[in-house]
Amino acid sequence: MTGPRVRPMLDVRRIYAEDAALELPRGQEVLGRWPDAEIVPVASHWNIPEVHGDERNVQRWVRIKTEALVLGVKKSLVTRPNGRSADFIAPSTANGCAMACAYCYVPRRKGYSNPVTVFANIEQITKHVARNIAKQGPKTEPNQCDPDAWVYDIGENSDCSVDAMISDNVRDLCDLFRMTPTAKASFATKYVNRDLLDWDPMGRTRIRFSLMPHETAKVTDIRTSPIAERIAAVNDFVGAGYEVHLNFSPVILTPTWESDWAELLRQVDDVL
Repeated sequence: MTGPRVRPMLDVRRIYAEDAALELPRGQEVLGRWPDAEIVPVASHWNIPEVHGDERNVQRWVRIKTEALVLGVKKSLVTRPNGRSADFIAPSTANGCAMACAYCYVPRRKGYSNPVTVFANIEQITKHVARNIAKQGPKTEPNQCDPDAWVYDIGENSDCSVDAMISDNVRDLCDLFRMTPTAKASFATKYVNRDLLDWDPMGRTRIRFSLMPHETAKVTDIRTSPIAERIAAVNDFVGAGYEVHLNFSPVILTPTWESDWAELLRQVDDVL
């Protein structure tokens, strides 16, 4: 007897692509990963009516995330001050997510579906980030982000662990920080991508695994790695050279939320 069929995280069948993205090496590399996918030309990655503007897509939310991909060029390259978990927010190398968390804020700007958009102009993005890092110079005063290094969040609008399955954009940024003694990359994730264990980040990339009680995650963290798998991965990523933090969020008030969180903290303590 076989178990229920599990939909793959990505089974890309349509790639909506700007001409400018197709002209870049990264765009061609992404196409090469799904050679049988239909290429749909679009004028703008932000304006795809059949993906973003059709309310009927609500019923196909997960299917679109699984089967559709968008290739674009990020036109506005801005590094913004942050000051919370990171000193700065770097320009995104992707937008959207193949996962489907019920409380996600990213889809609000995209309308009725939210496939991953990959930005093909990665060389422009990495050069912009490198210039910004050089402009800061060494960090001379510790703060809540890090005592010694400037921290750049590289995954504000996507989950970098999943993005790394689609293109080498995340690895290119992590390689940049690997060779940068004054700064660190940082991103939050709900997906355990063990391919990242081979990257040798030399402590210059901070992964923040998001955790919440298992019973709550089952109905809100859709298509993500199970909480137990995230916890079990922590020591492996530390051993592979990552700095690992834990995000205990969001806190959703259920009738049993206090006991559920207490149990989660016990599980974390047992493993770590």
